[in-house]
Amino acid sequence: MNRIIKLIIYSVIISLFFLNAYYIVHQLAEVIYVGEGIPPNEINPHTFQGISIIVLLFLITFSITGTFFGTLLVVNVCMYLFIYANHLKYVQRGEVINFYEFRELMNIKELSNIAPLTQVFFLIGVAIVVFLFVFKLENYFSNKYNFKFSKIARILILSLSVLCLIPFYVNSEKVTYSYFELEKPKKFVFNPTKEIKRIGFIPYFMNNISRDFMDEPKGYSRDKIKDIKNQYVKLSIRNNRKRLYNLADERTIIYLSESLWQDEIVTPNNLPAPYIDSMANLSGGKMISPFIGGGTANVEFSVLTSMSLDLHKTPQLTSPYIEYFSKSKSSSSILTMVNSRKRAVIHPYTFDLYNRKEVYKKMHISHLYDSKSMKNYVKIPGSPRISDMYLTDYLNTKLNQFSMINVLSMQNHLPYKQNILSNSTYKPVINHKLFSSAPPKDNFADYIGFAEGYFKQVRYTDKAVEKLIADLNQSSVPTNIVFYGDHAPSFMRGKEKLIGDNVFKTPYFIYNSKRHFKQKETIIGPEMLVPTLLKEGDYKLSPYYELLDEILSQGITRIASDSVYKDNKKIADSKLSKNEQKLINDYRYISFNRYFDKNTISDDFFQKIY
Repeated sequence: MNRIIKLIIYSVIISLFFLNAYYIVHQLAEVIYVGEGIPPNEINPHTFQGISIIVLLFLITFSITGTFFGTLLVVNVCMYLFIYANHLKYVQRGEVINFYEFRELMNIKELSNIAPLTQVFFLIGVAIVVFLFVFKLENYFSNKYNFKFSKIARILILSLSVLCLIPFYVNSEKVTYSYFELEKPKKFVFNPTKEIKRIGFIPYFMNNISRDFMDEPKGYSRDKIKDIKNQYVKLSIRNNRKRLYNLADERTIIYLSESLWQDEIVTPNNLPAPYIDSMANLSGGKMISPFIGGGTANVEFSVLTSMSLDLHKTPQLTSPYIEYFSKSKSSSSILTMVNSRKRAVIHPYTFDLYNRKEVYKKMHISHLYDSKSMKNYVKIPGSPRISDMYLTDYLNTKLNQFSMINVLSMQNHLPYKQNILSNSTYKPVINHKLFSSAPPKDNFADYIGFAEGYFKQVRYTDKAVEKLIADLNQSSVPTNIVFYGDHAPSFMRGKEKLIGDNVFKTPYFIYNSKRHFKQKETIIGPEMLVPTLLKEGDYKLSPYYELLDEILSQGITRIASDSVYKDNKKIADSKLSKNEQKLINDYRYISFNRYFDKNTISDDFFQKIY
């Protein structure tokens, strides 16, 4: 075969790679439109960017397999599965898959709940058989007509292609905005759909491959960390002499209620959880969550570690459990303040998601109870989820075995159904102006039927919590419960302008079965829930919680990278007193040192009672 014919064939191969890459990028761009196609008025210069990235994937695969048709088959099957997975996630949650979530694709249980795995595995099986046939056939003709890439050429193609992608792995944010010539948003975009429409699917995905999770605070140094440690160790020793109680001597339940949210604008004069509302008014208030319809593991992390999510550069995109907690030098949490044999986690689903098994192992929690541990569990009628009433009864069977239990419910998780709990006597009265009456194609839309079914479930949760508190009151053992909702349900996305900030505020309360906590109703960040329990309960504190106790004493209940919530109002750093600024800076320095430096302050600072 002469050189001219070879060059023509090479040109055809590259052209086909580009044409196929354009088709793949187009399909990915359509994911957020749920099969409706992209409206012409929403197409911009960035919508179909990223073709070169897909071409690089073709070249890498080609350099490995050495076959043209085999490369087309492998890349198209993989990309079809990726497009399909993104479609499923978007339909279920209104989100797309990010780089760090690829490990979740190995979770067969979760995938089986949202995808027909038999069909997926059948497709993969057929693809493997076809690939082997194509590989043999193409090798035969390549040898016959002396048309074959040398190993050196393939190694060179592989090396150059990988080198082109390495900068994205090193600093994806900087490289993505530069390579695709994108304008950085002036403020963080909370709605991923809007950002995908603005910059395109591939740039959005590439932007999140690697990033700095938290900026180094101005003035940070390890010498300052030493001074901070000494200061709060001494302060905790002095103040602990006056404190009456030790958390390890009592029982504590930290209870995350999945997707628990309510607001009178949505259900006027007819709150679905009146008991929880009364408890929040008595000894709680509203917790600020940066999420709607997701982010459960992130909020849980913040509650257990008292690390503010708002210190992250991109709070809604950062997933501590998956991205950095396991690699950090710190393993401390509120659970590590009690004996390792007295710690437990109860979750009526699976611990395979969000790296929880590895996280809990690092926190030295060996007692994990999921749905496999629960015999004869009861699901809420009409739902695939285990009921909160069953969960609270199951929790009661474990209370005497442990000092601290972290509980994660699942009842109010997606999917939502209109006809759920058909026998319920509670009929939610909903503001119909807020929702669509047309049945949607996805599970996160603002359909009125989803809202009706969801709020019936919330009433069921309310009854379960009321029964749990009644059971705790009958016990002779003092028991704390830190109860909170993690975020609003997914169908509330896009309602920020209609409802305001309340869409980001979930109910919480802090209760002790033997001692009444006289806490005024407060707006609080998840990082301050446990410090509030420790303060109200007059418990002896580690140096870290001593610092947080000082911060709470100033009326500060939420901490961001450049502002705080004080007395239920957002206040910029520049408006704080010098003492308040020092306290907040100490907290930020410690947070950075703990997770993004070497944790030179040591875990004793967070968990040891001096």
